[in-house]
Amino acid sequence: MFTPAAAKYENVHGALDASDRLCDQGAGGNDKDAITVASVRDMNGLWSGWYTYSTLSEPVPFTAWIDDSAGLLTGSILEPNTFSAMDIDDLQAELAGTRLGQQIHFSKTYAAGQGAHEKPIIYEGRADEDFITVRGQWSFADPRDGKGPFELSRSSKSISEGILRDVFAFADR
Repeated sequence: MFTPAAAKYENVHGALDASDRLCDQGAGGNDKDAITVASVRDMNGLWSGWYTYSTLSEPVPFTAWIDDSAGLLTGSILEPNTFSAMDIDDLQAELAGTRLGQQIHFSKTYAAGQGAHEKPIIYEGRADEDFITVRGQWSFADPRDGKGPFELSRSSKSISEGILRDVFAFADR
């Protein structure tokens, strides 16, 4: 019989609650011989999404490569140039943040030399149970400078970081 295991189980992606792990109790009714079963619940991989400046503006698409190391998020973002005066098609940004369970918090900072502002933009959202979609709000440190909704959808969990770096390098040309 499968029953929720105690919350004491952890994996390389951080502490999980009892709903994240299942165990097969041994004949004696204890979990010393437990077999844990869980889906991977992290942000690793390639994500595509959009953000808007308000509910009235057109969505701005973006792509993010995210590395989730025990809840520490790092990565890269590529989006079309919708505001820089420079004659470039795409803007690149760095992503840095945290994940605690399904709660996601990261900042996006545009790379220098693109004619974009250097203010970090804060994204706060929540992943669905299967870590397929993240929905939330973005804002500047002072929300009066801009804010709006965003959504991310997992594109791939298995794409290699090397392939993605090649894609970003090609976009730089």
